[in-house]
Amino acid sequence: MNDLFSVSNFSLEFDGNDLLLFIIPPFVGLTYVVYSRTYPEVRGKWFWILVGLRSIAFSLIIALLLEPVLAFWNRGVKNPRLLLMVDTSPSMGVATGGQTRLERVKKFLLSDYWLENVSRVDVKSWAFSHDVYAVNLDTVEALKTGGLATNIGGAVEEATRKQGGVGDLQGILLLSDGAHNLGRGPIETLAGSDVPIYSLAVGEGEMPADLQLLQAKALGDGYVGRDLVLNATLNSQGYDGKRAVVRLYDGPREIDQRSLVLLGGEQKIQFTIRPDAPGPFTYRLFLDPQPGELTRDNNEALVFARILRERIRVALVASRPSNDLAFLRRSLAADSTLNVDVIVQKSAQSFYGEVGDYTAMRPSDVLVLLGYDEDAWSQSAFELVRERVRNGMGLLFVVGTDGTGWWQDPSGIDELLPIEGRRSPFVERPTALRRNSQGTGHPLVRSSIGQRGDPWSDLPPLTGYFPFSQQRQGSLVLLENQRGVPVVVSGVYGNGKTLAALSHSFWRLDLFSSGSAGNPQTIRQFWRNGVRWLATSSSVGRVRISTDRVVYRAGDSVLFTAQVFNELLQPQEGYAVAVELDNGHIISMRDVGDGSYQATYTGAPAGEYSYSVTAEFDGSLVGQETGRFVVDKYSVEWTDVRANSMLLSELARESGGASLSIDDADQLIRDWKLRQTVVEQRWDIRLGSGWEPLFFIAIFLAAEWLIRKRLGML
Repeated sequence: MNDLFSVSNFSLEFDGNDLLLFIIPPFVGLTYVVYSRTYPEVRGKWFWILVGLRSIAFSLIIALLLEPVLAFWNRGVKNPRLLLMVDTSPSMGVATGGQTRLERVKKFLLSDYWLENVSRVDVKSWAFSHDVYAVNLDTVEALKTGGLATNIGGAVEEATRKQGGVGDLQGILLLSDGAHNLGRGPIETLAGSDVPIYSLAVGEGEMPADLQLLQAKALGDGYVGRDLVLNATLNSQGYDGKRAVVRLYDGPREIDQRSLVLLGGEQKIQFTIRPDAPGPFTYRLFLDPQPGELTRDNNEALVFARILRERIRVALVASRPSNDLAFLRRSLAADSTLNVDVIVQKSAQSFYGEVGDYTAMRPSDVLVLLGYDEDAWSQSAFELVRERVRNGMGLLFVVGTDGTGWWQDPSGIDELLPIEGRRSPFVERPTALRRNSQGTGHPLVRSSIGQRGDPWSDLPPLTGYFPFSQQRQGSLVLLENQRGVPVVVSGVYGNGKTLAALSHSFWRLDLFSSGSAGNPQTIRQFWRNGVRWLATSSSVGRVRISTDRVVYRAGDSVLFTAQVFNELLQPQEGYAVAVELDNGHIISMRDVGDGSYQATYTGAPAGEYSYSVTAEFDGSLVGQETGRFVVDKYSVEWTDVRANSMLLSELARESGGASLSIDDADQLIRDWKLRQTVVEQRWDIRLGSGWEPLFFIAIFLAAEWLIRKRLGML
């Protein structure tokens, strides 16, 4: 596979003025005349030696001025460069007809046909799964399946980079089943590449006989002494009519089991548990294996649940009866994790019911204010609210109720909110909502797994909004109108979280989206999740960190998102932020602007992880925070092990290559466009550079001087 080159020619060239060459003959002649008339007279060999030494020294001086270059040309045949990518992910271990997909690949690479056709090809070989590593074709028999997932595009991109870039690469040969399941899509990743991709697909497009636990999760937070529902999805292929048993474990202890008849495809399973202690818990589901399963690695699933001591206590205080009050009360009451007390203002000095004012209500985890009439609030009541929010109580403030708004008559409560108000009337115009770009990572508005688009864009518009003068330091806009005007803003006050909704008639979003293209659950869940988020302890330090979810499949990428603030709780860019896992792995976070930092961790083995994030500026620690996540033993690789030859064909077509089954490899090799090229190479040696010419000039002149002295000419 070596390139063949041979020296074909050489020449002597001059970069200086060629006219200087005409000086040499006259000078040699002058030297001859001079030495013919010396005293004492020199004859014989010494005469010619002296003339020769003087002439050579002068010629060398002239040569230095001419800048001579000795050039050599090599002409030869260069073999084409080919990047070979071999998929060794777990799905390549799927067997058909007693032979795994990887074994078929190795058989092809060891065949005489392959070895003969690549004898004049410069092949660089790599294997990949969730990452990529170099391999030697001489040891192809030792290749084994492994890894956590399949990242086709990322592997080709990384291998090309490690090989020194595209350069004169003529093609990429991809041996894979096409079961990509990690990172960006290969077509998107490799878009714009000038290198054709040739693929030999291996594997069948049908799902082999197997049982899988696809998803498992708890329905919300749990509470001590109350029922908590755990849902799971089982998928079966090839075992229709068989009976399966799913067991639920708390640590090593089996606490429940379900038996069901397999129907083929997905089936739902539900467990109900009653926790007896608070804290974070990880439960394990195990599906008893069946004979002949593809793998047993996907027969387990982990469920993370947060168990609280009691339900969240919510105080809902409304300035008047309204449609928004009825809707908000109904939405919160539908959540069994919330314990809601309601008082409604009757007049300037009284409330409906037995409660005289807010001070008579029992302490709550969250206060929901629906409108605000300062005449109904005593100074002691306001001071109590301020003190409780400062100590960690959450505050949700919905500014107006059916057209009347506190915003026209601001009072002292505005210091608790994430925005600063001004005397400004309600702006009445259709106000369609959308997520703010900076708030998309916030737990209240970020997309759930598998969700596409912005669900808020599908809701009907509000009737308007209340403008404000500016955001407070450390606040974050979650929802805005189509012109970018903030409508929902989050923030902190002391140790408490705050949320301000700058509009009214939110009940319209529920009513007019029911039975239409919109989803009323979007606004309903927003209020419920908002109350839960407000009830959790606030990280009022200068660093805040979260992952996009708590439980991951093996092979999933864990996304860390951090926010860093300065001393004034303003988002701060340019800090050195890093995440350290309890396994010693340290990841530097990327500054994505506006005080936000992100990092991705891929390849974590199954287990529970704790992590801490630290932010530094000029070598000084700014702050830190901790968190945890769980990686399930079940790899994303086993979710779908079907071969995807369509993906390989599309990738080849987009790059200008070709794709066939590995059984038709001879046709692909005949058609590929790998060609040897004739290459000329030139090497230049500059004779006038360096100290050597000056050294020889000095030697010749010194020799002439010594001879003249010996002959008595000096």
